[in-house]
Amino acid sequence: MNSVARQRGLSLIGWLFTLAVLAFAFSVGLKVVPHYMDFWSLKKVMDNAAASKDERLQGADDFVAHVQRGLTVNSISGLDLRKALVVEEQGGVINAHLNYEKREHLAGNIDLVLVFKHDTSVTTQ
Repeated sequence: MNSVARQRGLSLIGWLFTLAVLAFAFSVGLKVVPHYMDFWSLKKVMDNAAASKDERLQGADDFVAHVQRGLTVNSISGLDLRKALVVEEQGGVINAHLNYEKREHLAGNIDLVLVFKHDTSVTTQ
Protein backbone atom coordinates (compact mmCIF):
# COMPACT_ATOMS: atom_id res chain seq x y z
CA MET A 1 0.00 0.00 0.00
CA ASN A 2 2.80 2.39 -0.80
CA SER A 3 0.64 4.19 -3.41
CA VAL A 4 -1.73 5.60 -0.77
CA ALA A 5 1.11 7.46 0.95
CA ARG A 6 2.11 9.11 -2.35
CA GLN A 7 -1.39 10.36 -3.15
CA ARG A 8 -1.58 13.25 -0.74
CA GLY A 9 -2.31 16.06 -3.25
CA LEU A 10 -0.23 18.54 -5.18
CA SER A 11 3.43 18.98 -4.41
CA LEU A 12 5.00 22.39 -3.87
CA ILE A 13 5.98 22.55 -7.56
CA GLY A 14 2.41 21.64 -8.54
CA TRP A 15 0.98 24.43 -6.38
CA LEU A 16 3.46 26.97 -7.75
CA PHE A 17 2.62 25.99 -11.32
CA THR A 18 -1.12 26.24 -10.61
CA LEU A 19 -0.64 29.63 -8.95
CA ALA A 20 1.42 30.88 -11.93
CA VAL A 21 -1.28 29.80 -14.41
CA LEU A 22 -4.02 31.48 -12.36
CA ALA A 23 -1.96 34.68 -12.02
CA PHE A 24 -1.37 34.77 -15.80
CA ALA A 25 -5.09 34.23 -16.51
CA PHE A 26 -6.00 36.97 -14.03
CA SER A 27 -3.49 39.37 -15.60
CA VAL A 28 -4.80 38.72 -19.11
CA GLY A 29 -8.36 39.16 -17.86
CA LEU A 30 -7.54 42.53 -16.31
CA LYS A 31 -6.14 43.71 -19.64
CA VAL A 32 -8.82 42.26 -21.95
CA VAL A 33 -12.11 42.77 -20.11
CA PRO A 34 -12.15 46.61 -20.33
CA HIS A 35 -11.80 46.44 -24.14
CA TYR A 36 -14.74 44.04 -24.39
CA MET A 37 -16.84 46.23 -22.09
CA ASP A 38 -16.13 49.24 -24.32
CA PHE A 39 -17.07 47.23 -27.41
CA TRP A 40 -20.32 46.01 -25.84
CA SER A 41 -21.21 49.60 -24.89
CA LEU A 42 -20.45 50.84 -28.40
CA LYS A 43 -22.43 47.98 -29.93
CA LYS A 44 -25.38 48.85 -27.69
CA VAL A 45 -25.21 52.52 -28.72
CA MET A 46 -25.24 51.54 -32.41
CA ASP A 47 -28.13 49.11 -32.00
CA ASN A 48 -30.16 51.57 -29.90
CA ALA A 49 -29.94 54.16 -32.67
CA ALA A 50 -32.39 52.08 -34.68
CA ALA A 51 -34.77 51.47 -31.78
CA SER A 52 -34.75 55.04 -30.40
CA LYS A 53 -38.21 56.59 -30.52
CA ASP A 54 -37.02 59.89 -29.03
CA GLU A 55 -34.49 60.67 -31.72
CA ARG A 56 -35.08 59.86 -35.38
CA LEU A 57 -31.94 59.98 -37.46
CA GLN A 58 -32.12 62.01 -40.65
CA GLY A 59 -28.92 60.74 -42.25
CA ALA A 60 -25.45 59.31 -41.88
CA ASP A 61 -24.11 62.44 -40.14
CA ASP A 62 -26.82 62.16 -37.46
CA PHE A 63 -25.92 58.52 -36.91
CA VAL A 64 -22.22 59.34 -36.48
CA ALA A 65 -23.11 62.16 -34.07
CA HIS A 66 -25.33 59.74 -32.10
CA VAL A 67 -22.49 57.21 -31.83
CA GLN A 68 -20.02 59.97 -30.88
CA ARG A 69 -22.34 61.07 -28.05
CA GLY A 70 -22.49 57.45 -26.93
CA LEU A 71 -18.69 57.32 -26.80
CA THR A 72 -18.65 60.44 -24.65
CA VAL A 73 -21.42 59.27 -22.30
CA ASN A 74 -19.79 55.86 -21.79
CA SER A 75 -16.29 57.40 -21.35
CA ILE A 76 -14.82 55.39 -24.21
CA SER A 77 -11.50 56.90 -25.25
CA GLY A 78 -8.66 55.82 -27.47
CA LEU A 79 -10.90 54.98 -30.44
CA ASP A 80 -10.74 57.01 -33.65
CA LEU A 81 -14.33 56.80 -34.83
CA ARG A 82 -13.48 58.18 -38.29
CA LYS A 83 -11.26 55.16 -38.93
CA ALA A 84 -13.31 52.53 -37.10
CA LEU A 85 -16.82 53.37 -38.33
CA VAL A 86 -17.86 53.30 -41.98
CA VAL A 87 -21.38 54.63 -42.60
CA GLU A 88 -23.20 54.24 -45.92
CA GLU A 89 -26.64 55.64 -46.71
CA GLN A 90 -28.68 53.96 -49.44
CA GLY A 91 -32.36 54.56 -50.12
CA GLY A 92 -33.40 55.61 -46.63
CA VAL A 93 -31.31 52.96 -44.88
CA ILE A 94 -28.11 53.70 -43.00
CA ASN A 95 -25.66 50.79 -42.95
CA ALA A 96 -22.93 51.16 -40.33
CA HIS A 97 -19.88 48.92 -40.19
CA LEU A 98 -17.67 49.03 -37.11
CA ASN A 99 -14.27 47.41 -37.48
CA TYR A 100 -11.27 48.08 -35.23
CA GLU A 101 -8.42 46.40 -33.40
CA LYS A 102 -6.96 46.89 -29.96
CA ARG A 103 -3.44 45.77 -29.13
CA GLU A 104 -2.51 44.95 -25.55
CA HIS A 105 1.06 44.27 -24.43
CA LEU A 106 1.44 41.09 -22.38
CA ALA A 107 5.15 40.49 -21.74
CA GLY A 108 8.39 40.97 -23.58
CA ASN A 109 7.67 40.95 -27.29
CA ILE A 110 4.27 39.26 -26.89
CA ASP A 111 1.18 41.31 -27.72
CA LEU A 112 -2.46 40.31 -27.70
CA VAL A 113 -4.53 41.62 -30.63
CA LEU A 114 -8.30 41.94 -30.15
CA VAL A 115 -10.44 42.38 -33.27
CA PHE A 116 -13.92 43.89 -32.94
CA LYS A 117 -16.54 43.95 -35.71
CA HIS A 118 -20.21 44.90 -35.72
CA ASP A 119 -22.72 45.83 -38.42
CA THR A 120 -26.09 47.52 -37.98
CA SER A 121 -28.76 49.05 -40.18
CA VAL A 122 -30.99 52.01 -39.35
CA THR A 123 -33.95 53.29 -41.35
CA THR A 124 -34.27 57.05 -41.72
CA GLN A 125 -37.38 59.16 -42.06
